[in-house]
Amino acid sequence: MEKNKRTPEQEAEQTLALLEHIRRPAENPYLYTRVREAMMRDQLQKRTTVQWVFALATILIILNGLFWLQSFSITGSENETLSDVFAQDYEFLQPIGSYEDDLDLVSYTMDNE
Repeated sequence: MEKNKRTPEQEAEQTLALLEHIRRPAENPYLYTRVREAMMRDQLQKRTTVQWVFALATILIILNGLFWLQSFSITGSENETLSDVFAQDYEFLQPIGSYEDDLDLVSYTMDNE
């Protein structure tokens, strides 16, 4: 089937003739109010989020400062850090045996294999 060949001017005239019969939609008198209310709601929500983030950051900074001050009162010595006190309390980094004992254990396991 072959299409009717029309010139661009004829296509434009046909389109304009169709557009003349289209009615404008009725205006909504409350559209501006609704759009403004939605924008204000979004702005208020963003402001509330920023306030919560600021409050949380402030609380974290205060807690960090309190723990930092408490670490000085726990250690008792200016040269001793909180990690040293923690290691001593839980017996971390304390030598269990000597280096020679470790070598003997390694050589014993290698001999038995």
